[in-house]
Amino acid sequence: MTDPLRSRSGFSLIEMMVTLAVLGMVTFFLTDLLVRQSRTYTVVDDVSETQQSIRAVSGLLERELRSTGFMVPGGAAICGWDMPNAAASDQTPDVLYVTDADAIDPTGRTSPNTQAVTVTAGFTGTGEDALKLASLVVDSKGFYDLDDDGVGDSDFLYTTTPPRNGGVIVFDKDNPSRGAACGVITDIDAATNTVTVDFEVRNAPNSPAGGGAAPGGTPLAAGAAGTLVAVPAHVYWVNPNAPNGPPQLIRDGMVLGNDVEDLQVALFYDTNGDGVVDAGEYRGTKNGGVTYPYLSKSQDNSLLREARVTIVARTRSQDPDVLANPALANSVTQAFENRPVGGVADGFRRRAITLTVKPRNTNRAPLS
Repeated sequence: MTDPLRSRSGFSLIEMMVTLAVLGMVTFFLTDLLVRQSRTYTVVDDVSETQQSIRAVSGLLERELRSTGFMVPGGAAICGWDMPNAAASDQTPDVLYVTDADAIDPTGRTSPNTQAVTVTAGFTGTGEDALKLASLVVDSKGFYDLDDDGVGDSDFLYTTTPPRNGGVIVFDKDNPSRGAACGVITDIDAATNTVTVDFEVRNAPNSPAGGGAAPGGTPLAAGAAGTLVAVPAHVYWVNPNAPNGPPQLIRDGMVLGNDVEDLQVALFYDTNGDGVVDAGEYRGTKNGGVTYPYLSKSQDNSLLREARVTIVARTRSQDPDVLANPALANSVTQAFENRPVGGVADGFRRRAITLTVKPRNTNRAPLS
């Protein structure tokens, strides 16, 4: 007769141990696979987001670079600040101003490069100036509504809600070889046509913490004083130390893109008119180890033929694999302009895009 207790016996201890060991191995490998897939998804998603963001930013900047100089004197076609020299300065992104083509109304204009307003007083090009202008409108009709009455009353952009700070480019139309000066609007008094301009980008919203993006300002070169004029502009700079957040690309005081680390500008001036890039005609870049700095006061912008802008953006977060194993960190260097980007190895993935644009409105002779 069969023992009933024996017929109901379960697994032996050895069988249980083997089963648990196999189950543990399967669980371990499945967990590791899921973690790796999650990390890969995070990296791919961050890289895709970075690429889409940098494409959108570059699309807007390319359009405005191509349109800069529209209807305004050639000497005011572009302006900016370049930091190409000392090692400490090499870590500073450039500042770029392009004319605000949207604010210019070409209706009924027979002279295509004359739209500007006279600066009657207040200009130094350093610190913060209260510029007295002959008018806030450079053409027949204001584009921006400063007082919320539904009527455009200024071609110079400044609003507090939302905070928007357009730019101003100033130059001597009688002596364009004195270069250009440029700054960010921090206030407008419409009653007196006074525009307060920060030529160092210190007091505008989202300006770089700890100092201006353009230290020293952008004064014009010394020379015989002629007639100073001003034109409205858009201004781009990078705030590398955004409060409690990632580095940001700023346009007119508003955040255009997060996680943008660098903006580098180089400008080609065909100074001898031969249509060939000769030594030193690309300003703001290194060529064969020789630095040709761009200084806004040293360039006649009517001779501008090409602008090259490089933007570097990083992923929103660091690669989890790098955080787990710092030995996997790598960096990306920037081949163009003044400095390498990402010289410190970390877990961020970076993407760079370079725009080379020939502004359609600057290939013309300067004003006589």
